[in-house]
Amino acid sequence: MLYEDGREAFELTAIDELLQDALISSGLAYAVGDELRWAIADARPRLRAALGDVIAGMRRPQPDFPQISESCWTIERLVKQALRARAKALWGAAWGSELLGSTQSMTALTRARNASYAAAISLVDLRDPLEWLSLAEVLELRTASGVGTLGISEAMWAKLRIELLPVKDRIERSQLMRKQDVDLTRRWVSLLSTRLSTSGSRSMEESIASSVLPQREVVGRIRDELSDNPRFHGDVAKDLMSLVVATVRFLAHVLEERPYYAAAFSTRNDAPLERDLQDAFKAYLDMSDLAGRSAVEVSSIGGGRADVVLYFGDGTRYVTEVKRKFKHTTRPELEAAYLPQTVAYQLANVPFSQLLVLDLSDGRDVQLEHLDESIWVTHSRDSLGAVVASSVVAVVRANRPSPSRRQS
Repeated sequence: MLYEDGREAFELTAIDELLQDALISSGLAYAVGDELRWAIADARPRLRAALGDVIAGMRRPQPDFPQISESCWTIERLVKQALRARAKALWGAAWGSELLGSTQSMTALTRARNASYAAAISLVDLRDPLEWLSLAEVLELRTASGVGTLGISEAMWAKLRIELLPVKDRIERSQLMRKQDVDLTRRWVSLLSTRLSTSGSRSMEESIASSVLPQREVVGRIRDELSDNPRFHGDVAKDLMSLVVATVRFLAHVLEERPYYAAAFSTRNDAPLERDLQDAFKAYLDMSDLAGRSAVEVSSIGGGRADVVLYFGDGTRYVTEVKRKFKHTTRPELEAAYLPQTVAYQLANVPFSQLLVLDLSDGRDVQLEHLDESIWVTHSRDSLGAVVASSVVAVVRANRPSPSRRQS
């Protein structure tokens, strides 16, 4: 009232009723009709000066200060963790220099040298260069580096900057905390803990938006079907959707390019093997945002050996089981033949898996080879009908003649 809201000395009527009573009962103000007036001459300047002296003499933090400070620390760590994970997914071992650029790299390196890394020559010598940047600098990095939204919208990032940076400034300058700071910082901790992606994956929205329209429609349908599983949220949803996007693009690539393992063949001895598809899918993942996260023929997974395993930093993994078939089969027949093994690989991890089938049958209806018909979601349910596990089933249409050799 005295320092920040700009009221003149006679403008006391609009303040809180309890504060009015306090001013009157202390003899600092008195009422004249509906108007409240100062009881002493030049009250505002004198009160400002006295209050300034009292506040300047305070040496103990407010009771809420530890909670606010802890929340701010947690928020900054969450943001840096998400940014670091995304940068590592994009740039691998060179993530530090690629993310920070020359200016911020020198800033971080200089601060680190002055503190505890006297012998450091480059960012490689620092355990984590982001620890030497402030929250404001890290927020600028996220915008400038083009790493994406990390799970929350640009509007929320702008709101975070507007609401949180002033609180951080008050802590650094030893200013008094405000009443709303406790709830505000707690709210941001809760929101970032649940929505911010710390696995390095793009957000679902970014993953879907990065695809061309026909693929985007397929990916959106798969996302909606997976949403029936109550475990499909947070980083699990983001990570799984990054695999779905890569798989849809892989299917489209095979349909467009018709690589050797999808071309027509004469005899079964000439037919491509499951290993051909397995290696091709692994190579495709390594050319995507998921580069460096996958492995093939991994032992001790669900009690067996998994074909393709995709790993994320939080310990989650997603198995893609690779099969081939020569006969025409319906979706239920295909699922009955291969899904039990596929689902079994994920029993000790998140309840999501993927089945990739190389379709070597001949004489198929060309319409059934469409991208939209080649991938779907199937759920395993308990006795009450609740979804307990979900699998993405993707069929790679192989043994395909060129369009000019198609016959009706």
